[in-house]
Amino acid sequence: MNPARPHATHVAVRDGRILGAGALEELAGWGAYRLDRRFAGKVLMPGLVEGHSHVMEGSLWAYVYCGFFDRMDPEGRVWAGLKSIDAVVERLAEAAAALEDPAAPLAGWSLDAIYYGGRRVNRHDLDRVSTGRAVGVLNASGHILNVNTKALELAGMMRTGVHPPGIPLGL
Repeated sequence: MNPARPHATHVAVRDGRILGAGALEELAGWGAYRLDRRFAGKVLMPGLVEGHSHVMEGSLWAYVYCGFFDRMDPEGRVWAGLKSIDAVVERLAEAAAALEDPAAPLAGWSLDAIYYGGRRVNRHDLDRVSTGRAVGVLNASGHILNVNTKALELAGMMRTGVHPPGIPLGL
């Protein structure tokens, strides 16, 4: 859980509370101890008590980061924040060019249009990434998905007469 110390062989516990994690030599200074090998060779994860956790972010890194702010991925790489819609399109286009299958969908995440001067991302922006593959970008809130025309076509949303409430298709 600490990128500066990604590996520990021992955990020091006193009265049910974790005092530290590291090598036995580092932890022996906490006082008298006995070794408990119940979890030898296992991975221990810290408990999480939080009412609104976004634990899904770990899996989102399999997709293209499209956020406004710089962000570090699980491997320690810092991804520069994207300060314009053009920058979002550029990063997605680079990722699309790296895909071997020309029909494979492309997904991005953490888009937040509030930073783009009131301009909303629309399907035409994402059509600049690709017209041959579905492209979608999840909003930073996790509640809005912007997609390109190809994705709308695949979902049957571009047929004449289709006007679902709450889904602005005209942009």
